[in-house]
Amino acid sequence: MNRHQRRQLASRAKVRNDLVSLAEHCLRAGKLEDAELTFRQALKEDPDNASAWHSLGLVCNRLGRPADAVGPLQKAINLSPETPAAHTNLGIILLALGDHQAALTACTKAIQLDPNFSLGHRNLGTVLAEQGRKDEALAAYHRAIAVDPNPPDASFLSSIAGLLQELKKFDEAIIARKMIVMIEPTSAEAFYHLGEALYNAKSYPEAFDAFKKALDLDGTYTKAAVEICIRRRYLCDWDGLENDDARLLQLIRNESVNRPPHPFPMLMLPTSEEERLQIARNWSKQFNVPANQLFCSPTRQRPRANAGRIRVGYLSADYSNHATTYLVAELLELHDRDRFEIFGYSIGPDDGSDIRKRVVRAFDTFVDLQDLSDYDAAKKIYDDQVDILVDLKGHTRWARTHILGMRPAPIQVNFVGYPGTMGSDFIDYVIGDPIVTPASCQPYYSEKLVQLPHAYQPNDTKRAISPHTPTRSDCGLPEEAFVFCCFNDSYKLSRTFFSTWMRLLASVPGSVLWLLDVNEAPRENLRREAIAHGIDPRRLVFAPKVSVPDHLARHHLADLFLDTLPYNAHTTASDALWAGLPVLTCMGGEFPGRVAASLLTAMGLSELITQSLEDYELLARSLAGDKPRLDRIKKQLIETRLSMPLFDTKTYTTDLEEAYVHMVKEKL
Repeated sequence: MNRHQRRQLASRAKVRNDLVSLAEHCLRAGKLEDAELTFRQALKEDPDNASAWHSLGLVCNRLGRPADAVGPLQKAINLSPETPAAHTNLGIILLALGDHQAALTACTKAIQLDPNFSLGHRNLGTVLAEQGRKDEALAAYHRAIAVDPNPPDASFLSSIAGLLQELKKFDEAIIARKMIVMIEPTSAEAFYHLGEALYNAKSYPEAFDAFKKALDLDGTYTKAAVEICIRRRYLCDWDGLENDDARLLQLIRNESVNRPPHPFPMLMLPTSEEERLQIARNWSKQFNVPANQLFCSPTRQRPRANAGRIRVGYLSADYSNHATTYLVAELLELHDRDRFEIFGYSIGPDDGSDIRKRVVRAFDTFVDLQDLSDYDAAKKIYDDQVDILVDLKGHTRWARTHILGMRPAPIQVNFVGYPGTMGSDFIDYVIGDPIVTPASCQPYYSEKLVQLPHAYQPNDTKRAISPHTPTRSDCGLPEEAFVFCCFNDSYKLSRTFFSTWMRLLASVPGSVLWLLDVNEAPRENLRREAIAHGIDPRRLVFAPKVSVPDHLARHHLADLFLDTLPYNAHTTASDALWAGLPVLTCMGGEFPGRVAASLLTAMGLSELITQSLEDYELLARSLAGDKPRLDRIKKQLIETRLSMPLFDTKTYTTDLEEAYVHMVKEKL
């Protein structure tokens, strides 16, 4: 080779190097379009540059074109197959494209090439977590930390903490979240997630402080403002709550599209029906998938599995010692197997309880989806050829709404678990009744209303009541006093209703108020409220949590159940009625505040439904002073409970099945 040729080669090499350097500079500067163009120019000059192909793939991915990134990364691997970074980056991109198995293969290969490659273990953990293999994912994350001499960054710790919370390892999640706030002490988001972890561990006051810190750091952080208002309610810390509510509502109205709050807490706040629908719509947008990725759609319908039995699947995280499962257990057992085939899909843990075992037996097919990814869970439901998928969670804790967003069934239904609209296009119907969902509220529901003729709520007539009723003294109650009772969770209590109850105690000598003992903080706050109303705090008696049969039995010791607004007693109301305890309610304007009225109507006790707080207080005082009337109502409850619609579960099941048949005729 002569001198001229050597100069030419050197010149071309310099051009190639300069182009690659320029491309990398553009990449570091965030000029992604320029980086892509320059990398492509460099690769025309040097098509065997594995590093440039690798970088081009990363640029395409950062530009939001993961499909275009696959080819360059595969080219980089072909040219330099021993480079672990190319394999692991390809794996993460394949994961984003939905090819879970190929993603796992690529990330595993990276680890095989370099067992001490921290990013490889981290990405492998991400792939495993997406596949629902959570314990393996956590092990991969821990390995990533072990082989990295540098401390983990906040983003990685957040991934670990999120996985720990999904695994319900709340104490470990708290440790990870506290490490994050040490790294990012001015991050509102970091404190918000610390609050979540503390709340899950039942450290309620500490959770409240973390949410407050998040809002102090960012006064527009809507999710933290939501938690402040809701946690105040859980703690019965009502001082300043109206101001907090007003601030939250203003934030929601300003930011609901960009940072939508969770819809469930909105059921307790003074929002309009229009606002609740819009909030639910904004929240549900995150679960939408492109039309071409739906399992079932108007353009992609699968035929019925057969022309005979309708396949109905019930999706829940609560097949355990949970209120929803106690409601639906007998319904599942009574379904007509000549007309329906019933599938149970569990996305929650097996607590080993008797009710869990009972509902598992009640299904024709029971499938545990807990450890599957959302995609694989949806695919399983689709492959089972379910005609109607009934969601028992709605917008509540531990829901996996993304499964429903993929449309694994041609008909999808919102039922029992959530008293409101899902605000989504992928839920077709909501089960209600003329009281909780009157026809006039249809404009505020994204679902089509289905009106059952009586109460929307199913019930279980096999619900055991312990044969041993404790004495009043066993429960800390005075033997001769009139016992007002409310076993609703603390977040349903309010200063308005509590003030009414204190006036009732003042007007009924010796009477007491029997409440559910949730936590020390709300207990102490309620005692302070009683003192502020001039009531001896010893007249508040707190009932510890006990087994369901024992809880039902102790209802016999109370005289009158006092309901709440804006969120009524739901399962707690049917528990009381089943045990023979009259429930006094004040009917609200929307679903959560109309449930007790629905149940009382189906029990033939509309005389216990009031329309205003004044009437509620007057009737409570009247009943407390009219023992014959109260005894008559109790006698009616006990003698007629199995003949009234509320506890006629066989007729209820038939009514619901007719609704399912109508859905199939309408949709399929």
